[in-house]
Amino acid sequence: MKIFFATPRFYALAIITSFISPLAVSQVMWALSKGRIHEILPRVAGAAAVGLLIGWAYYALCSFFIRKNQAINQKETWKGLALFHLSFLASWLYVLPFIPARFGDFFAALIFTAGTSKLLAMVYQEFGTSLSNRVRFAGNFVVLACTTMLVISVVKTSLALSLGLVGALSIVRFRTAIKDPEELAFLFLNIALGLGFGSGQVAYTMIGFIGIILAFVWSRAKKNVMLFQQSYLAQISLPEAPLDFDALLEKAVLSVSPRFEIKRIDESGSTVDATLLVELNGPPTKLIRAIKDLLPGSRVSITHAQGLV
Repeated sequence: MKIFFATPRFYALAIITSFISPLAVSQVMWALSKGRIHEILPRVAGAAAVGLLIGWAYYALCSFFIRKNQAINQKETWKGLALFHLSFLASWLYVLPFIPARFGDFFAALIFTAGTSKLLAMVYQEFGTSLSNRVRFAGNFVVLACTTMLVISVVKTSLALSLGLVGALSIVRFRTAIKDPEELAFLFLNIALGLGFGSGQVAYTMIGFIGIILAFVWSRAKKNVMLFQQSYLAQISLPEAPLDFDALLEKAVLSVSPRFEIKRIDESGSTVDATLLVELNGPPTKLIRAIKDLLPGSRVSITHAQGLV
């Protein structure tokens, strides 16, 4: 059973179902509003056929894009897409007769919030350019979005609760600074998902979210940004540094990683100490060997940057 949930068949089923469900639900709601109960089955069948065709075309497009971009983690990408599309099954909660309307709306909004925030976490992990630990940072997206949605759902009908929320939040202090504007942008988008779904603006929130995500992914793909998951702090010390130390160091680092950032360089006499933040796909020993080959006699220390940047 676990193997099935990690197969292309499951991903295709999840995506196709996500197109069938909203179309079918819309036809059921239309028939109920017009009092044409006898038209529900043929309309649902027609909506299912249209959703099947659109879903297959969309799945083929996603498969082509994911295969083309070898830099991304294909397994995690498919997982995020599948969970996002499965959340569209929550649209049936709006028409099930044995569920009270207020509970159906709440649970549907909660499922939509979880699905969209999970997809947002996947997009940030795979397409973000922050040098901090993106996997660890994105792991909080679902909890943050669902918490925001829950708070808004509780206070939206009461002015007293809203004022109490403002007073409670006024004493909150965040001691961990956001070091990258990209992280701040994704946090705001994550909170916006909770606000939108919690206030009942499901359609507007979903349309805006999909538009922003597509624009972000397209901009990253257009720039051909290389994306990696592992960040390391490399400290290099060379007692007798050559005059072309900078050029040799850059050549050594670029031989194993296309992206790095110089954090600090200290020079004392002929000794040079450098601290770099480097993104690596392979083991750190490759970087050590590359530096020692071009800068003999250097001392290299590499530390995983998780929690440090």
